[in-house]
Amino acid sequence: MLTLMSSATESSSASTQQVASASVLAPNELEKMNAYGRGANYFSVGQIYLYDNPLLREPLEAEHIKPRLLGHWGTTPGLNSIYVHFNRLIKKYDLNVIYVAGPGHGGPGLVANTYLEGSYSEFYPNIPQNANGIRRLFSWGAHFKQLLRNKLIEHKQYIARYSDDMPEIRDWKWPY
Repeated sequence: MLTLMSSATESSSASTQQVASASVLAPNELEKMNAYGRGANYFSVGQIYLYDNPLLREPLEAEHIKPRLLGHWGTTPGLNSIYVHFNRLIKKYDLNVIYVAGPGHGGPGLVANTYLEGSYSEFYPNIPQNANGIRRLFSWGAHFKQLLRNKLIEHKQYIARYSDDMPEIRDWKWPY
């Protein structure tokens, strides 16, 4: 039994145990959250390190590993933990919550969670929730990074030629 605080008296110890019992997760809820967190961590690691063979159905080979890593493992477990615990609270209390995280190395964690919950595949239907979709998810990060790099090069070339931003950047307005 987990207790929230220790107490020297019998009566306060009993009330502490009642509070603790009310706040401890049910074993099946804890098991589901643990499984979801492990899944999110695996999908995060896969995006960072694996280019192919996402379900490890064959022995891992050098060609399955990305030559250049995308993302950083150090921030990912914490982001995944926050995500799974917030999801529990959102569902339990029917909350409207948005998870704001900065761009950068933790991206694979947020992508992993949105993929697991299904919203990523809704937005990117070419990455379905199946074995082929997982393979694409793991290789998509490198593809997406290349798309951004190409756009940056195009933008720099436009500026060099016209001494101004591209029209879609120069004329962009907040949609709200």
